[in-house]
Amino acid sequence: MRKSQRYFRPSGIRPMEIQERSRDDFVSGFEEKHGGVNFYTSSAGLARELARFLKKEYGAKMDESAELVGQTEDGEEKYRVTVIARLPF
Repeated sequence: MRKSQRYFRPSGIRPMEIQERSRDDFVSGFEEKHGGVNFYTSSAGLARELARFLKKEYGAKMDESAELVGQTEDGEEKYRVTVIARLPF
């Protein structure tokens, strides 16, 4: 078997450079919802990066919102960030 036959790679998706990724950035889960799929990421930065990829490659519309969910012990505000990428099909 040739090396190129061992791995399936969907067209248009390139593997991320390992050196560019942090070990703290990961997709922790996903669930199918009516009208789409929700991905849960470990950071808002990774969510934005995935949405930008979908916008560039597939013309997705991006939107973002933040909700205050509490405070840390030292008074810093904590937010839950939602990043939406809606595909045009």
